[in-house]
Amino acid sequence: MLSYREVVTALIDLQIPADSPVLVHSDQEQFGEIRGGSETMVSALYTMAKRLMFPAYTTSTMVTPLVGPVENGMVYGSNLEGNLAVQKFHPNLKVDGSLGSLAEKFRQLPQVSRSSHPILSFSGINLDSALQSQTLEDPLAPLASLSQAKGWVLLLGVDQTANTTLHYIEKLAGRKQFIRWARTEDTIIECANMPGCPDGFNEATPVLQSISRTVSLNGCQVTAIPMNLMIHRIKSMLGDDPMALLCNRPDCESCTEIRAAHKNDN
Repeated sequence: MLSYREVVTALIDLQIPADSPVLVHSDQEQFGEIRGGSETMVSALYTMAKRLMFPAYTTSTMVTPLVGPVENGMVYGSNLEGNLAVQKFHPNLKVDGSLGSLAEKFRQLPQVSRSSHPILSFSGINLDSALQSQTLEDPLAPLASLSQAKGWVLLLGVDQTANTTLHYIEKLAGRKQFIRWARTEDTIIECANMPGCPDGFNEATPVLQSISRTVSLNGCQVTAIPMNLMIHRIKSMLGDDPMALLCNRPDCESCTEIRAAHKNDN
């Protein structure tokens, strides 16, 4: 069973600058049993960095319309039954289970604030200005704020497919974005500039290896990467190969549309 001291020691060994904000992507279950559970992990993270952010996504609010704009990376009318179970976004809506239990535990803390995007919200401590920068037209704006503040990304038991900053870099590189729809307490709203599929993101692992700091915690990998160096490396990667980071699934509508958009541009 992992102790608080073991977790703190591993995180401090990453040598993230104390004044840097940290975006955490996590799967706590990968580390086995931790004495004190999620509270221990959050306390250890706060010991490492006083400005923390987690994704607080709620894809359970997404609606698939019957019709919509062309070349939008989705099949309209394909989820009529699922639309009946769509949840209304509200500030206390649980985050997606795919983000891991730690993201939801963090969101529930009284000192944590949450942004208001109905699909891609973020939660944070001491990062209110970054959270407030998010709009329906710019869902990844909090990542721009973290980059300006020399932020870091922490992958806690997850690989690069969880790394939202790669979506932000895709947007910076001019990669096609999409429109999605979400249910709120009052209506269904359009959400612009939504990212595509992350299933090909592990292609970034060797490119980022030399700028990553990695420690082992109970046999599981924890990786810290400075955002600005990541942005530089991945923008260069996409400049050399515009098809980089796309998945190879033939049924992936968003990656198919991105490939088609690039061919049309050329």
